[in-house]
Amino acid sequence: MSTLQGVDDIQHQLDEYETLEQVRAFSDQLRPEIESFLQSWGPEKESGKFEASRFGRNFVFPYSEVVSHLIAHEIHHIGQLSVWAREADRQPPSANVIFRGLFG
Repeated sequence: MSTLQGVDDIQHQLDEYETLEQVRAFSDQLRPEIESFLQSWGPEKESGKFEASRFGRNFVFPYSEVVSHLIAHEIHHIGQLSVWAREADRQPPSANVIFRGLFG
């Protein structure tokens, strides 16, 4: 998300988040920045370009495609959590995004 905002990407050390409480605190720390970025989304950002290098090649993607990928990836993780919760005989998280207050 940092790159889409025009700032250097921060490489977080995932081994610093070993407990659920640490993961929740990390999520709470990042949430305001992510919400601010998404709330400021508008037509001018649709035409923005994201440049990436992978496999020795350079790629350019529209911001709208990158954000769509991020949304799909998040939905994938909700599905993963649902499976793991059921395996642990726990209530799975809701996959319903309508009541999460994402757009206002």
